[in-house]
This record gives sequence, structure tokens and C-alpha cells, in this order.
Amino acid sequence: MNRKKSIGIVLKKQFPRHQKISLLDQTYGRIEAIPISVHAIARVSHGSLVEYVAEQQGHHFVLHEMQLLETLPRMTEQSMLFFHHVLEIVYYDVPLGAASDDLFHLLTSIQQHLVHICADTSLQKLALGKLYLLLGADVHSSVEAILQQALKSQDILQMTAIEVDQTSEHALDAWMHSYIQTHPCAHMFKTIHFLTVRDA
Repeated sequence: MNRKKSIGIVLKKQFPRHQKISLLDQTYGRIEAIPISVHAIARVSHGSLVEYVAEQQGHHFVLHEMQLLETLPRMTEQSMLFFHHVLEIVYYDVPLGAASDDLFHLLTSIQQHLVHICADTSLQKLALGKLYLLLGADVHSSVEAILQQALKSQDILQMTAIEVDQTSEHALDAWMHSYIQTHPCAHMFKTIHFLTVRDA
């Protein structure tokens, strides 16, 4: 077995009902995985960054030597809801085995700078806008210019330099609401009310 270490971020955890987790892996894309160590799976949570040796067995992976690299900081309920919305969108939009360096980089960057992002509503909207674009959302002309700036930002914190005026903010809100409301998996989302709660 190849002992090369892989890195992934936990999208969904089905423990203790099932000893299985869903990850966005840096190399393999979205995967369904079974950690060998029950102790290891008990320590991770949604959004954790983990390292492991991945062994593919059919349609799933077995994870050996799993270690927790980074977990979420203490945060408000609203901040937690924002990040869980991000994880949920990725879980439902990324097919098994689909890999994207840009998507993995964005997701880990959001995780690492979560406290800063959640203190800035405009930054949250830009981060979500970039995420939706990377997942294949159609771009409306009203938000095209500002989202192109977000796409060009190599790091999430670079987006703080993007000026979001009231017109652009309202256009972003309308575009994001439309994307979520027309999503084929909208009825399965547990965080679909996030945008409404945030804008209240």
C-alpha cells in the first residue's frame, strides 16, 4: 500500500451511526471514507482538517494513521452556520472523485480565516460568491464584475480590498438567493435558511 500522506477537510460525519466521513481530499476530490481508528473519528468534526494514508477499496477509501491537523475555533452560532453552509454546498455539489485545486484551496482558506471572515459580512458574500462560481453557478451580469475580482484573489483575505457598494451587495444577495432556491438539492439542505438569517 502507498504510504503517502493525504490531506482533507471533513464535509460530513456520520459517526456514531456509521463509522464513515465525507471529505474533500486535496488529491482525490470528494471521497467517502472509513477511518480505521474509532478514536480518531471521534475526535474530528465538521470542518476539521485531517491528514491520513488513504487506501481505495471500491467506491470508498479506508483511512490509516488519521491525525487531526486543525479544528474549528470557538465561534458564534451565526459563524458556525455560515461555515456549515459552505461545507453542505460542497458536499452536495461536488461529485465523488471530482477534484479541484481551486476549490480545495478556497475551502481550506475559509477554514483558516473563519474568524476574520465571519466578522465581515461583505467578505462572507464574496467568499460564497466565489464558491458558487467554482461549483458551476451561472453568473448574472449584475454580479459578473465583482465576482471576477473575487476569482482573481489568490487568498481569501485579499478580497477585503474589493469594494462592495450597496448596489453590488444587493445584487449579490439576489443572485445567491436565486442560486440556492433553484438548487436541485435545496430540499435536502439543513442550512438553507442561512442567507435569510444573515441578512435579517
